[in-house]
Amino acid sequence: MSKSVHQKMHEQHLEWGKATDTWQVDIDHWKKGLQAALQDLDTIRESVQSSLTALEHHAESVWEHQQRLKAHEAVVCEEAKAASNQTDKDWSATHDAESARHERLRDAHERIKHYEHAVLAEVKRLLGM
Repeated sequence: MSKSVHQKMHEQHLEWGKATDTWQVDIDHWKKGLQAALQDLDTIRESVQSSLTALEHHAESVWEHQQRLKAHEAVVCEEAKAASNQTDKDWSATHDAESARHERLRDAHERIKHYEHAVLAEVKRLLGM
């Protein structure tokens, strides 16, 4: 028995309804995924901002270290000009402290360098760059 045109249309409409119901489920799922991604991006933005703030603190530490180094070097140069072969014990202790500070700053800088390279590489990867 052959189906009427109306029956064929009705069956096709039922199929279309099932398809659009499935599409709506897909759309709802995608919306939830994108909303979650936006929340993740907010978290990423906060993390990047925190890294930027930490980097500013590191820059200040480097600048302060440069200023102490210049001051210390000036004293050492003056002693050399005065042909003094003995560095004041206080300046010697200051030099030792600056040496230790320099090492800590160098280690921190290396950790920051590796972290920042990884962060920027991941951002570029996510952006498809």
